[in-house]
Amino acid sequence: MSRLIDYDAQFREYFDNWYELNRERYTKPEQIEEKLHSLYDEWAAKERAELDKMDIKQLNELFMQYAECGEVPDLVCEAIVRKGREGEKGLYELYRAGMLSTPAVITIINLLAEMKSSLPYADYTPPLLSSLRPVYRKDKNEVRVEIRNFGLSASGETTIEVKQNGMLMGSRKIKALKPYEKTELAFTPKKGEWTDKAGYQVVFLRDGQVVETNNFTIQ
Repeated sequence: MSRLIDYDAQFREYFDNWYELNRERYTKPEQIEEKLHSLYDEWAAKERAELDKMDIKQLNELFMQYAECGEVPDLVCEAIVRKGREGEKGLYELYRAGMLSTPAVITIINLLAEMKSSLPYADYTPPLLSSLRPVYRKDKNEVRVEIRNFGLSASGETTIEVKQNGMLMGSRKIKALKPYEKTELAFTPKKGEWTDKAGYQVVFLRDGQVVETNNFTIQ
C-alpha cells in the first residue's frame, strides 16, 4: 500500500504557515473565518490537479486504500465525481465487488446519488450501524469508538465488541439510535494488552447474533 496523504494535516500546516505570515493583519476571529474558504481553495487547487492526473483505476485503488484505513477524503471523492460517466462506472464496480466497509459503501451510494446515477445501487432504508476507527489514548489507557446509524430507520439496542487479534478488548451496549444519530463509547483494556501494531475489529451483535463487523487494518 502506498503512503496515504493526510489532507487535513496538510491543510492545517498550510493554514499555520499562512497565519504566521499574516497574523498582524488578521487579528479578529471573524476575519480569519472569512478567509478560510479562499485559503482552502488555494491549497486544494494543487491537490485536485494531482488527483485529476490519475485514471479511474488509480482513483478506485486510492478509494479502497483510504476505506481500509477508515474514511475516504472528500478530495478523492470529488476527483472520482469529476470523471463523469467513467467515475460513475468505477464507483459501481467498487459497490458490486462487496469488499468495502459499510461507511465506504454509504459513501459510494451518496456519490452515485449526487451523480444522478441510473445504475441499480441499493437504498439503505433499514438501520445500518457502523463505526469510525477506534482511538487509543495511551495516557489514559482508554479506547474510544464512535458509532453511527447510517440507515433511514431507528436501530434497536445493540452490543458493540472491540477485538484485536481475535481477543475481546471491550464490550458495551448502546441504546437505539435514530437515523444518522451517533454515540461514542469508551472502555479501558487491560494494561499492556492494546497495541497500535495490530489491526482490530468492531463487531455488532443483536440478540446474540453478529449482524456486522467493521475491520480496521494498520496503515
